[in-house]
Amino acid sequence: MYNYLSDAERTLYNRMYDALRSGQSCVKVPSGITKERAGWMADFIYNEAPELCAYDRWASHVANGSDGLEIRLAYKLSISEQNRFIQEVCSKAQSYASQGESKGLRAIHDDLCSRFIYGKVDGEDTQLAYFALKNNKAICNGYAQSFVMYAHFAGFTCSYIDGTVFDSNGTYVGRHAWNIACADGKYFWLDATWDDAGNKSTSKWYGLDGSTMAKTHVPDPEYKPSLDRKSVV
Repeated sequence: MYNYLSDAERTLYNRMYDALRSGQSCVKVPSGITKERAGWMADFIYNEAPELCAYDRWASHVANGSDGLEIRLAYKLSISEQNRFIQEVCSKAQSYASQGESKGLRAIHDDLCSRFIYGKVDGEDTQLAYFALKNNKAICNGYAQSFVMYAHFAGFTCSYIDGTVFDSNGTYVGRHAWNIACADGKYFWLDATWDDAGNKSTSKWYGLDGSTMAKTHVPDPEYKPSLDRKSVV
């Protein structure tokens, strides 16, 4: 989704990324971005760049500074631990990159389904890839964040998606997270969480087209512009 942000939003994203890598406490919001949109960007980078595991999204906030809006950043881990985690992710991602897009993306999906047990760990945020991988336990955000993180470090095109899901009868299930990825020039949907069936993981929710996925998975409106341009919904 990064490529479909506005120029000002990409500037903010890059400023936040650099700040979160180095442990800075504040980022200036470019002109033209509202306070509400700046808050959305703070959420977006939390999910789209989960390697920034030191970032405490819920203790960070948008505020009025002396020179306009700014995002005041908070941290829950040390930058040194974040750097160690990034190095670990980079190393693992190379094995996926060497397989090429199609096989590499499928390998990420299969590895996460094999590694994770669905659920939470008391006292730790298993929505975040860092804690999900640390404990081998995750809920939907942890699956989707881990997938996008490995995909990005392997050089693959992939995005994290937030939205609402329904069962096959159209009954509301709840809030959920999943992914969209691209292999050999073709975009497709996947939901590693729904494919993780314990010891018998499946690929039912991997490689789906937009019309099939739309029967059960509805992205939040913020994701629609970029998805429409990719002709997947």
